[in-house]
Amino acid sequence: VYSFNECNTFGVVGVNNPTINSIKQKFQRIFGISLPIITNIIPRKTNITVLIGSPIEVPKIENPSKEEVQKYLDIYIEALTKLYNDNREKYNEPPTKPPLEVL
Repeated sequence: VYSFNECNTFGVVGVNNPTINSIKQKFQRIFGISLPIITNIIPRKTNITVLIGSPIEVPKIENPSKEEVQKYLDIYIEALTKLYNDNREKYNEPPTKPPLEVL
């Protein structure tokens, strides 16, 4: 599942500021969540398009190894990236947004 233009609902501080981005990434590594610093409390009106990709077959594994988890994470990221790339020109506002980056 990918939602196009969801990030257009809020203005975010530090998008092009390496210092702020570094602090936000460090926070995310430590606490496991992203910390957006928004500039507006009320969301802006924008068109959000949600697409659902093809299902991914994942077997039930009682105690998966790190390698098995990573294998299916890689498959998911590849499918999500394909879903984004196949539809970004049609749904992105503006359509010139950069490629999907999975952190």
